[in-house]
Amino acid sequence: TRGRLKLDFSDGLLWVWYISAWLNATCRLGRYRYPIFDFLIKYPISIFEIKEFLAAALNCPFDKILVVSSGENADPEIADEELDKLCCLCIGTEVEGDAAWLLNLYRIETTDDEIEKRIIAASQTKQIACYVPNDNWNGYLLTGSSPTPIQVYEDEEVAGENKYIFTNAI
Repeated sequence: TRGRLKLDFSDGLLWVWYISAWLNATCRLGRYRYPIFDFLIKYPISIFEIKEFLAAALNCPFDKILVVSSGENADPEIADEELDKLCCLCIGTEVEGDAAWLLNLYRIETTDDEIEKRIIAASQTKQIACYVPNDNWNGYLLTGSSPTPIQVYEDEEVAGENKYIFTNAI
């Protein structure tokens, strides 16, 4: 049985749908069973490199991670059994400003705190600069660009839709 992942941007927001003919059902992924975790990558890297980074960070086999760019007209076919085997579904959106990619991670069976720790550790080890959210006041840790993470904050007055600007002061 095959189903489809469908990315819907029709209302300006990203909706990830899984459509299964076998189940005769449509459901939103990441909203009902597993948490979603968002973070940003500072510099441009390829989809393949994102997948390698996530495999290392999440301690997950490379072939059990699906990375889809929202810039593509994504509608990949995937069997129901294969979707169940994924340990991570990542939707990547190219952004402007101080970051190159916004990554939305779905289907990860762990807590946000654990994902945060793993992303930070992999970022530091692989020296891939990331902005990892760390508080409720637009705070992020800039990791992977110096020996220790740096606290930064999103500057909402300058940032816009799909544009992220960070500053060291609130």
